Amino acid sequence: MTELPVIPRVHMATDHAGMELSAHLVGHLMAKGYGMVDHGPAVL
Repeated sequence: MTELPVIPRVHMATDHAGMELSAHLVGHLMAKGYGMVDHGPAVL
C-alpha cells in the first residue's frame, strides 16, 4: 500500500477587523503547501 503525503492543516478564524490579514496569511500558507480551513467570520 502506498502512503499518502501528510499535508499540515491550519484552521483560522477572525472577526471582520482581521479579514485583510487573514487573507494575506491564507495565501502565504497555501503557497507554502499548507491546507487551510477558514472558519470565519460567519455572516448571520
